[in-house]
Amino acid sequence: MRAMKARMGRPPKLPEERLTERLEVRAAANEKADFERSAALAELKLSDWIRDRLKACAKRELRKTKR
Repeated sequence: MRAMKARMGRPPKLPEERLTERLEVRAAANEKADFERSAALAELKLSDWIRDRLKACAKRELRKTKR
């Protein structure tokens, strides 16, 4: 009989926590540089920084229009 091997690493994410969709955004070089600098100042990956800012903006817009 084989002994069970302990699994290493992070447990799998729940399906609702997985980031499966992809967005593409075109930006000018100076805009991208600003985004990258801002993300670094916030100590976030660029995609995390963009996602956080977009979510906050979307929530404000939806509250404003009450939808």
